[in-house]
Amino acid sequence: MAICITFGTHEFTSMLEGYENVRAFCYNCQHWNGHCLTRWPWFTVCFIPVIPLAMHKYKEVTCYTCRFTQDLRYVHPPSSLAQTKA
Repeated sequence: MAICITFGTHEFTSMLEGYENVRAFCYNCQHWNGHCLTRWPWFTVCFIPVIPLAMHKYKEVTCYTCRFTQDLRYVHPPSSLAQTKA
């Protein structure tokens, strides 16, 4: 009898609470297409998250055009963040 056990990592991402309608300037591609996201990596066994690989969620600005990612602490508001109308 053979049992196959798979393991790996998975990153859970979601929009940063309170920043859903905020766009950020991307310094890589020079577009206003950055969105504020949270990212939390986990170790998985059989596709089930078991152990978090970080003590807290990462807060980042990710550009949807070029996929450039920057930590939210290094984005200087208000010049690089703009409120969009929903």
